[in-house]
Amino acid sequence: MRGRQTAASRAKAATLTTLKRDLGKEKIGHLDRQKLINYGKMRADQGAGPVTLSIDIGVITMIITHAAAVHGLDISPEPVDLARVALKRLGLIGKGTERDRRPTTDELNRLFRYRVPQPATCAVSPRKSLPLATTAEWPCCSAVTSASALPIFVPVNIPNHRPIPPS
Repeated sequence: MRGRQTAASRAKAATLTTLKRDLGKEKIGHLDRQKLINYGKMRADQGAGPVTLSIDIGVITMIITHAAAVHGLDISPEPVDLARVALKRLGLIGKGTERDRRPTTDELNRLFRYRVPQPATCAVSPRKSLPLATTAEWPCCSAVTSASALPIFVPVNIPNHRPIPPS
């Protein structure tokens, strides 16, 4: 699997790129609580939500902990922990909320009619591919959560597949 970039690694790369852009000129020892709070406020002003900001702060903690543990730098993650508490109290860091909105029939029909040039590769067997309509229709129509739908293999061929009729 080396060389293939997953969605998780792309997300982590994007987070690291953002951190490098915004904090890359700061010396790691100069990242104090107030600078991190200001960074959090700036990211929130740019449109970053509570979960995104929590991830950013978590990555900063990971970097500082790694620098201290592996490279022996005399640096503590405590200012980051204090900044996290402050940002949480300010309402800028938080947990995600479960989404309960179901797609409308029109949204589902448009999704099912959409044609992707190459079907997505199935994680269970890379030689098998799944049409978008199949992978989207089953969880939407059965009210299955995404977490429980992921490990289940959906049949590739659905004869005479048609979009869901309007209700």
